[in-house]
Amino acid sequence: MLVKSEALIDATLQAAAQAWVPLEIHQIGSGTYRGTCTSLNTGGMRVVHEDQNRLVHKTGTLPQGRCTVSMFLRRNPAMRFSHFQHPERAQIFVLPGDTELDIQVPGGIDTVYVLLDQERLMAGARILDEPSWKETPRELQAFHTPDADRLANDLTGLLNPSLPTGNTPRPPLSPQVEALLLDTILLSLSRATRVSAGDTPDYLARRRASQRVKVAREFIDASLQAGRVPSIVEICAETGASARTLQYAFRETMQLTPVAYLRILRLNRTRSALRAATTAATTVTYVATDLGFFHLGEFARDYQRLFGEYPSETLNRALSRITA
Repeated sequence: MLVKSEALIDATLQAAAQAWVPLEIHQIGSGTYRGTCTSLNTGGMRVVHEDQNRLVHKTGTLPQGRCTVSMFLRRNPAMRFSHFQHPERAQIFVLPGDTELDIQVPGGIDTVYVLLDQERLMAGARILDEPSWKETPRELQAFHTPDADRLANDLTGLLNPSLPTGNTPRPPLSPQVEALLLDTILLSLSRATRVSAGDTPDYLARRRASQRVKVAREFIDASLQAGRVPSIVEICAETGASARTLQYAFRETMQLTPVAYLRILRLNRTRSALRAATTAATTVTYVATDLGFFHLGEFARDYQRLFGEYPSETLNRALSRITA
């Protein structure tokens, strides 16, 4: 078994470091990005510890037949896991397979999760408490349990985040370790004092807002991929929402206005294109105008404010890798 720890200089690299889950990660908070992703593959499970110094937005869909058990190691008002705002330290989240994840994590907040076979988790859970697990969950659930700290300590202890960057050999773990880890997870869930499925009036209101933002985000993504920057009018038409309703949904879900979110997403797309440059024919002007940035001086200032460097620096670094 191998612990793999990567030092990351970009949010897209944080997504790429977790190839087992299709993820998109966009940087929302301003400043130079620094992060790490440490993982341990036991064969039947993958334990992952993430941290970054800037607010990021993560989206993706969990593969069918897999599930995650995850925790935030600290609290922050800007935290969000789907429609669960301000996750608590004593909460363990279970996300079933074939379900979208939508997470907003501020800088300085560590995340730890386990990716494992869903039926294996369900089988063990039903042995401990068959009535509660008769039906496999179809949506995100939050388990309030006194064992959250112990489970987090066990997971981070396995990963040993102090290991140096790179692929670090370590003494092999016995097959029993994986079984004991699964047992620890199951006991932590079985000792939950409360399980939140997000079906109270407050949660349902947030879910509606989150769903509206999801529709808007997918429309924006599709439009940008087609080479067109959508207008707010078009986004309102696509979501069936008034300007005020759309504004509320984005404020509630993203703590941003729709206009600010659209601009940040375009800046992230620009950065990804510049980082992926493979030819000297690629220019900042071409990439920026293609994403609807026509005032290049203003674009460069916004880019530098968000990412801590100018777009020309990003492009030059990408091109230097080709010529090296």
